[in-house]
Amino acid sequence: MHRSIYIIFIGFITLSGYGQSGKSWFHNIDENNIAINSYDVTTYFTETEPKIGEEKHSETYEGIRYLFSSDKNKQTFKNDPEKYAPKYGGWCAYRMAQKLEEVGWAQSRIPIDPLSYKIINGSLYLFSNVAGNAKEAWENHDQNEMITRADSFWKSRVELSELANGKPDGLNPTARMENLLWQRFMGKWKGTGQMLVSLEPKRYSPYPPATWTFWYGFNGFCIQDEWVASNDIGGTWNGPAIRGYDPAKQEWHMTFIPVNAGRDATWLMTGNFNDKMELEGTVEGTDPRGMKYIQRIFFYEIEEESFSWRADRSYDEGKTWIEKFLDIQASRID
Repeated sequence: MHRSIYIIFIGFITLSGYGQSGKSWFHNIDENNIAINSYDVTTYFTETEPKIGEEKHSETYEGIRYLFSSDKNKQTFKNDPEKYAPKYGGWCAYRMAQKLEEVGWAQSRIPIDPLSYKIINGSLYLFSNVAGNAKEAWENHDQNEMITRADSFWKSRVELSELANGKPDGLNPTARMENLLWQRFMGKWKGTGQMLVSLEPKRYSPYPPATWTFWYGFNGFCIQDEWVASNDIGGTWNGPAIRGYDPAKQEWHMTFIPVNAGRDATWLMTGNFNDKMELEGTVEGTDPRGMKYIQRIFFYEIEEESFSWRADRSYDEGKTWIEKFLDIQASRID
């Protein structure tokens, strides 16, 4: 199984609509919140082959619409929905549990072939047939280990979903859910700050006031933001940033490009959110004097209407640090 296959596949599934809504928007549902390709979930337990449901026999459970092939099956589901609802939101169970070192891709939410399934301990597990037979791969592993891995990964998806009230505007429903860690930043902010221009004596120069805007970009798969100063002469500090999550390394890769500065001014950062839900990142660069530095980036003191950002810089490979070499305070505009 190759990473390139997954990239092609992920690109394909993003063509689905964005109408998913409610608290279960991150489950495997279509733009009308209908589960597992309209199949009747009760027939997985009662028939030799699952059947397609009909609109006239529909039932909504936890914001998800299930279709049934008969009113009797609908009532059966209503009597015990937890029994019949598929595991892991209807996503492929194997891809929830897969091992990076085996397939070259991290655990993921991947759509299923509704005719590929297993009933395990009275629960419905669904599988994909894209980039290989996932059901067969599951059966070639220790089932208890796979269930433990899939349970843990799905739990983390549910916890991430709680960072937003329903699906955020602009976020692709199949995007990595780690993007939700940035939900608090979405919108426009007024940014004010300063930059250290002299150590002896210590002296700062103020930044021009700016608007800092965050949104879900590139078809809703990553974070984009831009810093636009109202009177930044020459546009030296104006510029866009792109922030994407690498699930294999479990870290954020971030790039900031000052539009009218030299190539050395571009920041290529890696980072992650700590236990306080504050971002810590690092970047190496060269300043206008040709001096190499390491810079630590912090998003911190994050509140609903404000947050702080700073960069500490080291010119001696991290032995000593100049704290708040760059310092920004942001307050929400909308």
